[in-house]
Amino acid sequence: MHLKTNSIVLFFFFLIIPLLCYSEPKNTNTTEATDFKKLVSLIYQQSFTEADAALIRLDSLMVNRSNNKEEEAHIYFLKGEINVLNRQFEDAIVNSSKAYDYYKDTKHYYTTGLCLVTISSAHAHLAQYQEAQEVAFKALKIAKEQSNPRLLGKVYNRLFNIHISLNDYETGLMYILKTDSLFTLMQDTASISACKNNIGAIYLRLKDYNNAITYFTQAVDVMVNNKDIRPLVSTYNNLGFTHMMVGDINNAIFYFKKSVALNQTGNTINPAPFKGLGKAYILQSKIDSSNYYYQQALDIYSSEAKYSEMIEILNQLISNNFIAKNYETAIAYQNDRDSLQYYSWAKEKEELLSFANVKYEVLKKEQEVEQEAEKNRSNRIIFSIVALTLVLLILALILSFNNYRLRTANQTADLEQKLLRIQMNPHFIFNTLAAIQNIILDGDTIKSTKLIAKFSRLMRQNFEYVRKENISLDQEINMLSNYIGTQQARFNNKFTYQLKLDEKIKAEQIQIPPMLLQPFIENAIEYGLKHLKRPGEIKVTINELNEQLEFIISDNGIGRDKMKKYKHTENEIHATDVFLSRLKKRRLGEENSFEVIDLLDTEGNASGTIVKFKLKSK
Repeated sequence: MHLKTNSIVLFFFFLIIPLLCYSEPKNTNTTEATDFKKLVSLIYQQSFTEADAALIRLDSLMVNRSNNKEEEAHIYFLKGEINVLNRQFEDAIVNSSKAYDYYKDTKHYYTTGLCLVTISSAHAHLAQYQEAQEVAFKALKIAKEQSNPRLLGKVYNRLFNIHISLNDYETGLMYILKTDSLFTLMQDTASISACKNNIGAIYLRLKDYNNAITYFTQAVDVMVNNKDIRPLVSTYNNLGFTHMMVGDINNAIFYFKKSVALNQTGNTINPAPFKGLGKAYILQSKIDSSNYYYQQALDIYSSEAKYSEMIEILNQLISNNFIAKNYETAIAYQNDRDSLQYYSWAKEKEELLSFANVKYEVLKKEQEVEQEAEKNRSNRIIFSIVALTLVLLILALILSFNNYRLRTANQTADLEQKLLRIQMNPHFIFNTLAAIQNIILDGDTIKSTKLIAKFSRLMRQNFEYVRKENISLDQEINMLSNYIGTQQARFNNKFTYQLKLDEKIKAEQIQIPPMLLQPFIENAIEYGLKHLKRPGEIKVTINELNEQLEFIISDNGIGRDKMKKYKHTENEIHATDVFLSRLKKRRLGEENSFEVIDLLDTEGNASGTIVKFKLKSK
């Protein structure tokens, strides 16, 4: 996670050029104008080490510039840039918007575009990705109309960061490679180093470690003489992490320590290399050294209120101290972790539910921009090419395809939201937490710890898999086991669970849509077995038949007729509709294999339910 954060933030520290490079020169040679340029340039340089002091000097300078709108706009522009460096993103939007309001009505096109880039950057840091992309496309339009390669490079870099934030690495790589080509042609070393580092970060995410090391090393070679050390700290950390991923622990420690050493000379401390050293020393079985660096990272993340990173480090400290038999320390860390975890779950669920909406809106906006650009191109072609009919036909086909993609994206986002709501049943969550509380009150620490770990894994799997189109059958079975294990603990092992997997099936190689089985298991437990007076049983059978996977879920519960007394039928229908919609989306006719069978005993009484369906093997 820290690598992603470094790659998104890093470009700010390289791509900002002193103010004299930003602004188009005025048509005046007066001493006053020259002095103003020199003064604001010095203030901007000061901002790299004393951002607050630089902002105060700009505010004082503003008092004497109320009659000069261009110089006033210049100051607002510079304040916006410094606000971003100082992580004051709301202030950056306000100040850069004031500068933009002036420049948009002038011929200072480059500075106008830079204002929009800064506003987009601030929105992205506030997780307002739709607004960030809308503003970035405004800047892209200006850059293309003016054929300005420097502005075009900055806008491409901004779009790269937006797509990386949305986990769209393929599009992100396309934009950053365009950025790198532009700045290489201009021989802009500061921007080149940022691009190299970002390209390396993407290859790292794609597990192409050789290319990642190559680009990170190129970035270091370019930036070693840079006054701002923060990008170099991040790049050394990335090199350390990449070497650790390929098993070169000694080189990993070397680069992490170089990053830590640079950290201590700057005003802002990056926790990532401390965390990296904690992991590296664990791999060398040096528990004390690992604990020391993990604690350093934890203190920094705590000051920044980064809860997910804190939870991750606390888990490592718990594990380290259990290995070292420091049980009291481990339990203290575990208590801290649990408190953070409950708060983080609620926040993470809220963010994930909105993630699908945000991603859909971003895709929709991109389609609208593409359609507008296509329309403009076709208008120019109409005046220069005689074959008007052919051009219009091609345009109609493209628009039709884009609309189809847009509808598909909309349906996908809607299904993701419905699936998440089904999986994250609030009654299940609250009842499980209550069961954990009861176990803790009973004093069974080991049992409660195991249940918390299993429940935590289940939550993480739900949040991770809902975003994926397919997962391996092995992952699906593992998640299902976590879910059933949690339910068994909740109901005091009132029922048993049996999985029968055909020996011919290689579960780790077969891909299926995620979380297909859990809704039917939940129905069987909550409404079939929960009210059963005899011991319950759930069986899941997976067979391979003629290049198809056959799934059979059976229980010995009270049957569907009696279930209606305890549940709302429309909820069952909703879950089944979502299931069938997901199968229809695969366009393989698999939905036709779905059936529900009521089991009867010898006397004709309900004795359970069977759910069956088949999937094409992938």
